[in-house]
Amino acid sequence: MPSLKERPEDIELLAHYFLNEAKENLSIQGDIELNCEALDTTQNFKSLKKSVYQQLLYASIESHDIEKIMYNFLLKKYNDDTQELYKHYLWLYEKPLIEAGLDKYGSQLKLSSVLGINRNTLRKKINELNLH
Repeated sequence: MPSLKERPEDIELLAHYFLNEAKENLSIQGDIELNCEALDTTQNFKSLKKSVYQQLLYASIESHDIEKIMYNFLLKKYNDDTQELYKHYLWLYEKPLIEAGLDKYGSQLKLSSVLGINRNTLRKKINELNLH
């Protein structure tokens, strides 16, 4: 049987099947739009299924879920010789905040205004986080 890349008509059918399965398994209600262009078919149905579950998770996650994820992640990072943990992991917040803002507004000037920081400070952060 040819790979999924060679059968684009099957990708959408399988993706919606996996989406319904995921919604049922995770008890998620409501409509979720799949970004079919972002679906991964490199490993046929396994990677397709994983990418559908990921899209569902990203679309349905709430701030309290992110807090729990971050808490558990950071709790594992604390140890007796931990130093400057705050500075070391601050990028986990800053990078997606700035990336999303740049995508949304397309302007550093507008984003600096929305974030309430100086344009030069934003530019410095963009360079530090390699967001060129």
